[in-house]
Amino acid sequence: MEILAEGKGDYLVPDPDGFRAWVREHKPRTLINKLMSEHDAVRQFVADGDYFAYDCNYFQRGPSSLIREVIRQRKKNLWVCGKFTYVAAALLVEGNCASKLDVAFVGFGPWLSKAVAEGRLQLRGVVLLAPYLSEGTCHELLAAAANHSDLVRLIADPFPTGFPQDFDTDMTDPLA
Repeated sequence: MEILAEGKGDYLVPDPDGFRAWVREHKPRTLINKLMSEHDAVRQFVADGDYFAYDCNYFQRGPSSLIREVIRQRKKNLWVCGKFTYVAAALLVEGNCASKLDVAFVGFGPWLSKAVAEGRLQLRGVVLLAPYLSEGTCHELLAAAANHSDLVRLIADPFPTGFPQDFDTDMTDPLA
């Protein structure tokens, strides 16, 4: 794998034993009604600075109401975690709720790019689909990452396809 550029930064190290101990001590063993409103769920379970995880909520019509409730309650400095995200991450960042992004695949658009460039968002463990980003966007992202100590690695395409690298200027169909 050819690494073109690489940033440095911290990452969250999970503590599974600590989590298991917390569950042993705090989880109720009786049957209780767990139904609650979005407002109560966010107030009870989401605190400023939390590692906030969700999965594929936009494409699978998931808990968008919970994302919006986090924004309404003005939670701060969340470290957002997910498998794939675009809309929810952009909403949380622009709502001034998220300051770190730890996502396997992210649709990196203008809102996230701007937040990284301004230093409002730090990237951690993010995979960007660089062959589909314009060259200018890649350079902006790398410059922003280098300036803000983001944990970003840009690699060369391991599966050269011959597809155009800059869809902003070349919209030809390579399969035609």
